[in-house]
Amino acid sequence: MRLRRAPHMLLTADIQLSDVRLPQARFTANTARLRGDYAFNPRLNTTLFAQWDNQSQRASTNARMRWTVKPGSDLYVVWNSAWPTGLERSIPWARPSRGGLVTKYVYFFRA
Repeated sequence: MRLRRAPHMLLTADIQLSDVRLPQARFTANTARLRGDYAFNPRLNTTLFAQWDNQSQRASTNARMRWTVKPGSDLYVVWNSAWPTGLERSIPWARPSRGGLVTKYVYFFRA
C-alpha cells in the first residue's frame, strides 16, 4: 500500500508472508514494514522506517534526517533502535535492546 501527498510526503506499508520449505526445515516467515518519507523543503528531508518479523522476534526502527547545507555539503543524522517482541510481558518500548545515534557531515571544498 502506498500513499503519496505530492510533493512532500510518501507513506508505504507492506506485509510479506513466506512459507519456506527446505530439506532441513520448514517454517513460516512473516514481515511487516512501514516507511514514511517527508521533505520539509528541497534541502531538508526525513525518513522513518519500521519493521517487525516473527523469526527474529524483534521490532526495529531507523529514523534519518538529511540536511543539505549547500550543494555538495550535507549533514546526516541516523537513529536506530530494536526491541524484543517474543516476550511473555509487553514490549519494553522505553528500553530498547539496541540503539544508536550516528551523525555524519560531508563538506564539499572547492579551491
